This record gives sequence, structure tokens and C-alpha cells, in this order.
Amino acid sequence: MTVKAALSGKRIDNSGRLANIRYVHSSNIDWVGWPADGEPLMLVKFRSGDIYGYIGVSRQRVVAAAQALSVGKYINKSIKPFHEAAKIKQW
Repeated sequence: MTVKAALSGKRIDNSGRLANIRYVHSSNIDWVGWPADGEPLMLVKFRSGDIYGYIGVSRQRVVAAAQALSVGKYINKSIKPFHEAAKIKQW
């Protein structure tokens, strides 16, 4: 899978879908994001290259995760227990 970052570094475009992304300081996570079309979905790109979508997560919760002192801990405590996840093969 190829993810192409736009010049702003804030959006990704793959297969015609756009997402707003926030790069984070984390040992395990590259960035978190949400679809530009408003779908309630949290996108998480791990340093391994895998991208997961957490279904039903609002944009506000994604931004809160990006601003957390520990993004990984926030996701593990506040997102994973309450939202179904799916590995995204192509975005």
C-alpha cells in the first residue's frame, strides 16, 4: 500500500479518499487522522506501516488523542475498549 502525503503534510490521498492527519510524537504511532468526508472513523498509522481504522470515533476524539501526553495510552484506554477496529489495506 502506498500513502502519498500532500504538500501540507496534513492530508493523505490514496484511492481518491482524503483524510486529515496529525503527526504525533510516539514510539509506536506515526500519525492519527480522520476522513475528510466526515465519516466517524479514527485512522491510526503505526510505525510498522499498518493502518487501522477505529469505527465510530469522532473527529474531536481523534484530535484529543493527537494532543494526549501519551497517544498510545490514550488509544489503548479510551478508544480500543469501545470501538471496533479494522485493518485498512488501502486508503
